[in-house]
Formats: sequence, C-alpha cells, structure tokens
Amino acid sequence: MVKSLNALIFSFPERLKRNTIIFIILKSLNSVWFVEAVWFFYWARFANYFQIGVIFSVLTIVWLLAEIPTGFFADRYGRKLSVNIGLLCHILGAFLIFSTQSWLYLFIGGFFENIGRAFISGSLEALLYDDLRNNNKEKNYDQIISLTTQFSIAIYALTVLVGGLLYIVYFRLPHFLMFVNFVIASAISFFLIEPNETFKKLEVKIRLKELFIGFSQLFSIKLKPYLVTITAILTLFFLYDWGFSKPAMAVNFGFYSQGQGIVYAVTSLLCVYIIGLLPLIRKKLGDRVGLNALLILMTLGFMFSIFKMGIWGIFILLSIEASGNLAQPWISIVINKYIDSQYRATTLSTMEFLSKTPFLILNIIAGRLLDLKLGSYFHFVIGVAFFSLLVLNLIMIKVNNNHSSSK
Repeated sequence: MVKSLNALIFSFPERLKRNTIIFIILKSLNSVWFVEAVWFFYWARFANYFQIGVIFSVLTIVWLLAEIPTGFFADRYGRKLSVNIGLLCHILGAFLIFSTQSWLYLFIGGFFENIGRAFISGSLEALLYDDLRNNNKEKNYDQIISLTTQFSIAIYALTVLVGGLLYIVYFRLPHFLMFVNFVIASAISFFLIEPNETFKKLEVKIRLKELFIGFSQLFSIKLKPYLVTITAILTLFFLYDWGFSKPAMAVNFGFYSQGQGIVYAVTSLLCVYIIGLLPLIRKKLGDRVGLNALLILMTLGFMFSIFKMGIWGIFILLSIEASGNLAQPWISIVINKYIDSQYRATTLSTMEFLSKTPFLILNIIAGRLLDLKLGSYFHFVIGVAFFSLLVLNLIMIKVNNNHSSSK
C-alpha cells in the first residue's frame, strides 16, 4: 500500500503533490505525544484530580467556543492561514506547560493549545480534499487518509514509548520535546499552498447565522442517519484519549508511567495494521454497519474496564484504541463525502463541537470519582449508557423507516 500510494502521489500535479506530502507530515507531527504516558503524573505534581478535571473542562469550553468560528474563519479566509495560526498558538502553549511552576501555567498553556487545536481542526483535511477535488483525484482521499493515519499511529507509538523513558531521566523532558515538535510543524505549515484564491478579505463582521451553517449540514438528510453514532464515537474516544479514562484504566490494570508507555506503543503498532484495512472493512461492511460496530466495541471496552485484569487489560485498551483510531478517518471520509467544499471545515468543526460538549461534565465527574477511588465504576456506567443510546437510536431509525415505507 505504501509503495502504491507513493507512486500515486508522485503522479500528482506539483502543487497537489506538495500539499499531500505536507499534509502527511503535519498529521504525523500532530500525533507526536511524548507526554501521553506521563501527563497524568506530570499534572498531578501541581493539582489534584478534581482540580485537573475542572481545568480540562474549562479548557474544553474554550476549545468548543472556538471550534465553530475558527471553522468559519478557515472556510472564508483560508485553510493554510488557519493552520499557521493554530500551530503558532501550540508553540506558545507547549512552552508554558513545559516551564510550568503551578496549575496557572498549565491552565494558560492549555488555553493557547486549545485555541490552536480549534484553528487546525478540519482545516488540513478540507485543504487537501479541495485540492484533490480540483484535480479530480478525490477518490484517492480514502487511501491517503488511511495511510496517513497509519504513519500517525506509528509515530505516536514511538514517541509515547520514548516519553515514558525520558520522564524517568527528568520529568520535564517529554513536555520540552512537545514544544520542539510544534516549532518544527509550524515552520513546515508555511509551505502549504491554498487550493484556490476564492477566500474573501478579512472583515470585522461575522454574521451569527453563518456560524451555525455546520449544524444545518450535519442534520441534512444524507448525514442525519450517522449523526448519533458519529457523535457517540467521538465523545467516547475523546473522553478516553483526552481525559482521565485512558491512564485511569491503565492504572487499574497495573500499568504506571513506564508500563503505560510500553502498552500504548504496543497497542498503537497493532492499530497501524488495523487502520491499513480500513478501505477493505469499509467496502465489506458499509458506513452505517461499520461505524455502529465500532461504537459497540468501544462501549464493551468501557464496561469491561471495571475488572482488574492485569496484563490482559491490554486487550481492553486495544479494543477502545483500535475502534477510535479506525473511526476517525472513517468519519472524516463520510463527512467529506456528503458536504460541499464551502462548508467542509465549518461542518467538521461543528462535529467536534457536538462530540466534545459532554466532556465538560463527564471529565469533572471522572476526576472527582478518581479521587474517591471509584473511577472504574464511572467507566462501566458510561459504557452501559452509550450502548443503550446506540440501541435506542437503531430502534428509532427502524421505526421511522417502517413508517416512511408504509406511506
């Protein structure tokens, strides 16, 4: 697959080739996570879990509030500009977190990083997809996004392992390397080329109704059947990957900083292989069945995480990790397929907004329950709740279909 994609990219026109290569590089650099196995312990040096939960929820509010206007900004004024701004914000945020002296540094650093994430969210994908469409190559997006995800996970696996080891040498080293990573990514992002010149000059006024175009696109007839499943998958995976759930589950299974680095690396390398099967899996199952199956696998992972399974817990982590990582490019494919170019970044950002909103409350609850040593019960209840939501959604879809066919 790598060889065939390599040949494909080098057959592209020069500008599309350049954007595709930079897209793969930036998505890979965005998956550098030296801090993944250690942030749980690093932040705990400066605050308790309840405080961290509150900070994360407040920062997520910042992210959510920024998602829709930054998506609109990208669609109107340029995806490249949006990515450039986002990575510059990441540099400042990463520096503050690396040099933190108290929870306040963590909060301000996280504030800038979340603004940066909002600017980048959806913009890179929209830029590349538009360039592919302009050159009648959009059918190759599936192959490109699948291989890019494989590269990203492989880099994640390597950096999380290295970060866990470096934390033992000096606890700030993993966060320092994150700062260096964003400096490199920011420099590379300036070599992107905007696919077209149709973006209007910056205006001070942004009409309120234009910020909500993404909602109307998500609730369109074509995307509506996927909305509950997609939102549930992204919500669960965000809670797992971004909040307390992933490290808390790992600790429940007996994995600490070094152990987590090794476990995350192993599960990620397995995910590289699984992601490579995305085109085949998608063809065999179809979008609706496939995404529902991934949601079921994730909910079962949350439910079974209540048990202290020791080393066997790696299979629980793998089930959630693989489902989430497989779902992300799959969801990107589905949304890009049904949304017009002019609304693409806005719609992707709106999807991020919807899926992250539940995190605001759930992560605070998780932090409090972790302080009370009840984190495992929280994950069990979440798994049951989202599984029930899926079943209810499928029943409603079937009833609506029967009602429509009887008319």
